[in-house]
Amino acid sequence: MDFKKNGFWIGLAAGVGVAVIGFVALVLPKWAEESDKRTAVTGAYGTQLTAIQAGGDEVPTEQWVSQAGTQDAAILAESKKLYQFFNAGDLALEAWFEGKVPTKGVMMSKASDGIANMLKELAAKMDTKDAKNVPVFGRHLTGATDLQGFEFARSEDVPEGDMEAMKRWMRNYNIHTKMKDAMLEANAKRFYKVQFSTIQYPPEMGARLKERPISNDLGMYIPFLLDCSLLWKDIPTLLAAIVRYDEKTPGPMFRIAMMRMERDPNFAIVGEVKEDVEEEEYNEATWKPTFEAVEDPVRVYLLIEAHNFNIPEARLK
Repeated sequence: MDFKKNGFWIGLAAGVGVAVIGFVALVLPKWAEESDKRTAVTGAYGTQLTAIQAGGDEVPTEQWVSQAGTQDAAILAESKKLYQFFNAGDLALEAWFEGKVPTKGVMMSKASDGIANMLKELAAKMDTKDAKNVPVFGRHLTGATDLQGFEFARSEDVPEGDMEAMKRWMRNYNIHTKMKDAMLEANAKRFYKVQFSTIQYPPEMGARLKERPISNDLGMYIPFLLDCSLLWKDIPTLLAAIVRYDEKTPGPMFRIAMMRMERDPNFAIVGEVKEDVEEEEYNEATWKPTFEAVEDPVRVYLLIEAHNFNIPEARLK
């Protein structure tokens, strides 16, 4: 072959050969890879892809995406308002003495006086001539299973300078205050205890007296037991007083997780009062009994969970 006369064809053939080699070496593997991805996506999302290709109302449009974005922004703004609302109540639980964290000595001194005064308030309404229905003031320590009254820690059990421990102590004190107010509002007849630590009775509540997280990583629930006695008709008042929240005076937020009721043996069962009526004085049309039915108090155990919010700063801004 005369290379000089056929150089064009030889160059063309060489170029084609290089192109084929390049296609096989570079393009074909990528082609196969894309084909495999297409097959995998079609297998996993075939139904959705078919719906999109068919068109219709379910296919996201530019207007739909814009409206979804606007709605998302509105939800985010309202969520921040809600988080700020929760945070305001939470901060009120940790604040004492003009909004400042006090020194431990001042805190323990004023808190002891405060607990004594709360017990006096309850006793002024609950105690009768025949019985003392409120525990006497004492140092009721955290962890005592036979606790009576408001549970609180000894000064030596709260580390000096530990702000988290002191805030937790103040939070518990404010919870005690709310329970005291709720019992007074419901005309409770006997107060046994408010307890945060391990309890033996009721067993079903003792098994659940453990802190657990609030959904969406907002904080923790602090469970505690309220043990008191009151008339049956006043139980709804007690429950309403516990869960009611006044935005003007931020404070504890609660949910009632469990309730148990039983007869309180510390109150004697009063039988029906009978009257003897002279037969000649009895007139069915005009006679009325002069006694009132007596209702015995019911002992109520409430497992209550206080919200301990710990909302990240990013959600509040």
